[in-house]
Amino acid sequence: PLNRCLFPGSTTYNTFKSCTNPHCFELDSIRFLGTSGQNIDDLTKYSEAKDKLDFLERTLRWRHLAPTAPNTLGCYPFTDRDPFLIDSCPDVYFVGNQEKYETCLLKGLEGQLVRLICIPRFCETGVAVVLNMRNLECHALTFGTQISS
Repeated sequence: PLNRCLFPGSTTYNTFKSCTNPHCFELDSIRFLGTSGQNIDDLTKYSEAKDKLDFLERTLRWRHLAPTAPNTLGCYPFTDRDPFLIDSCPDVYFVGNQEKYETCLLKGLEGQLVRLICIPRFCETGVAVVLNMRNLECHALTFGTQISS
């Protein structure tokens, strides 16, 4: 995790929590797995797919978040374990910093449902993603501004 000293304004908020990339967490019994998107962006350089969701599905089925690391995706070289292995299937798997919003509901090998979400860069698109945690339905909210000159 990034140290709090890198975010000096955040120290006044006890709700600020830095986390790793990738990050796995549970909220209201829903298991989330997310990355900032480099793993998917790197895969697009070396493999073909119809869309980014296809790469999310592949990494989930391969049970590996970053199959190109450390060869073409920079990361710390681990010798005793692979931190990118997916031990258990998440309910929601998301990647950030993508070009556009995409989502689908995937049925896993054991019949479980997994919501896949590509979250676009907010600073470029003005799009935020909202997830209904009761039924895993997902929607994009677009924020727009007009700058008059």
